[in-house]
Amino acid sequence: MRRTTRYLLEVALFVAGYFTVARWALHLLDPVGGFAALVWPLSGSSLAVLLIFGRRFWPGIFLGALWVNHSIGAPLWVASAIGLGNTAEAWCAAWLLGRLGFNPALARLRDVIALIGIAALGSTVISATVGVVSLELEGMIPRDQSLAAWIAWWWGDTSSDLLVAPLLLSWSADRGLDSNRWRWLEAIALGLVLVTISAFALLRPHHHGPMPFPIFPVLMWAGVRFPSRGAATFSFLLAALSVLATALGRGPFVHASLHQSLVELNSFVSVAATMTLLLSALVSDLRERQRLLQDAEAMTHIGSFDWEIETDHVRWSDGLYKVFGREPAEFGATYEAVLGWIHPEDRPLVRAHVERALTQREPFQAEERILRPDGSIRWLESRGQPVADRSGRIVRLVGTCLDITEHKCAAHELERALALKELLLQEVHHRVKNSLQVISSLLNLQASVALSVEARTILHESENRLHSIALIHELLFQARDLATIDVGDYFRSLVARLLSAYSVPAGQIAIAVSTGD
Repeated sequence: MRRTTRYLLEVALFVAGYFTVARWALHLLDPVGGFAALVWPLSGSSLAVLLIFGRRFWPGIFLGALWVNHSIGAPLWVASAIGLGNTAEAWCAAWLLGRLGFNPALARLRDVIALIGIAALGSTVISATVGVVSLELEGMIPRDQSLAAWIAWWWGDTSSDLLVAPLLLSWSADRGLDSNRWRWLEAIALGLVLVTISAFALLRPHHHGPMPFPIFPVLMWAGVRFPSRGAATFSFLLAALSVLATALGRGPFVHASLHQSLVELNSFVSVAATMTLLLSALVSDLRERQRLLQDAEAMTHIGSFDWEIETDHVRWSDGLYKVFGREPAEFGATYEAVLGWIHPEDRPLVRAHVERALTQREPFQAEERILRPDGSIRWLESRGQPVADRSGRIVRLVGTCLDITEHKCAAHELERALALKELLLQEVHHRVKNSLQVISSLLNLQASVALSVEARTILHESENRLHSIALIHELLFQARDLATIDVGDYFRSLVARLLSAYSVPAGQIAIAVSTGD
């Protein structure tokens, strides 16, 4: 019950806000035929509401559009049709964007392109078509004004999706606020610059002045430094200042009719908003890819380099600075500077690999040691690839350096462990062999003094069995790899030695050894 009450209250508040803003827009902005306004902020806000709070809020759009259009003279069926068109526009756009995995933060280029293509340019056709057809059928718009009304309707909804929707969507994204006060100061300063340039360009009393193109660098800076909230906020601020100036009869967009003025203004701010949003998304995409690359380099202890041979300028990735334990300020950015940080014993090797790669136009791979500022030595595995220009001349050498110090240490420890194992096996073999020999001698000595034949026989059999054990131990010790031992040869040799140890005449026992593959 509480959820239903809250939902109805939220819808009612949205309907009231929709009605208030719509009456203001229709009263001040000279709509074509009294209904098609070139500036219509409700389309963008409706789309944002459905994307942020869910498509279940569609009744608010319908009721708001029904109420406002009926209040300005549209019959109930026409107002209902317009309400359905406005609702279908926002609902279809929200549904399609949701199917494409749209992220309201607008931090990806694909999200901005989807918002422009699906919402701003595509779904707005629904509302404009339904609204104009309904008004024409009722005779409220002359046939000769239908096309102008449709263009004004569509253009007003499109600009709203480019200006209002990004503003609401970007600020609704759960990303928190930047705690860096210098960033806030930069944003405030940039906003003051935008207002100042806009005031100079838009509030001049004469008509048909130059277009306010000096504003574009400010928008571009906002898109680069503060995507995507900065792009949306500064674009909306520019649009608001432009509408205000044009409504006051000032600025380069003013013409004899308010409709013509708004057409030119709408074109300018829509292009500016589109450019700024695309730039901010592109910058965000590049930053995200750079972050992923830096994370991958940090996890794998790898870095990349790019050497421009003609200018002798070397560029390193952030990961390579970490591998070398250096700061960018320490880097001389030359080939010789890099060689200076390689272990003196390995410099000739590295130089030879690089020269051979450039001469023979083939990739190279080398292992070398580097010297860190703290005096530690690290092992690197370097790979490089020459790059030629269109004429075939080698102009760059690009590649990666992988820190393999842990691998080298592990290999050294493994070699040391194997050497210790070999020493231990030799010691064990020596001790076991000596012990068996001592026991065999004692058995032989005891058999020589035994009084009964039966006792001597038992002692000699025990001695022979002991010889068998010694033979097995000797053969196993001589096998260098127990995992690949030739079982057939092993058993033939073992049986032959056992027969010899038991003094079995040759040919008395036939030996047949059968082993699987």
